[in-house]
Amino acid sequence: MKWSVDSAAQSRPTKIGGVLAAVLGLLGPGSALAATPSSWDAQGVASHVLTVAPRQTGQFCLPLRTSQQVVWAFVAPAPLDFDLRGRDGGPVLPSARRDAVREAQGLLEVGGAREHCWIWSNRGEQPVQVALRLRRR
Repeated sequence: MKWSVDSAAQSRPTKIGGVLAAVLGLLGPGSALAATPSSWDAQGVASHVLTVAPRQTGQFCLPLRTSQQVVWAFVAPAPLDFDLRGRDGGPVLPSARRDAVREAQGLLEVGGAREHCWIWSNRGEQPVQVALRLRRR
């Protein structure tokens, strides 16, 4: 399984509010109120917005097929720890874990069919909203 992340996106300064609004705009009307989507939409996009409570973990999981490629991106207004793991708890790749990031993007090439989870941990004292967008290739 291959995994990559845009490390430049983690270090460059951004106006998070504007970025969050842009990502939410890509998600479409009503997306901020949506729960977990049950599947990909007609354009091959799955999106999710969640709030990670202080000192808690939030996740979004989606079943993926062998050899499927998924372009993903997320943005949050405050730093969160991030990991990409299988629902079974196994890491997708040990190098997937990132600490204290506000945004990241990458390409996931699925090596085996299973449910994959994008996971965020909030070490802060305030809730943090995360917007995630996935697109099948």
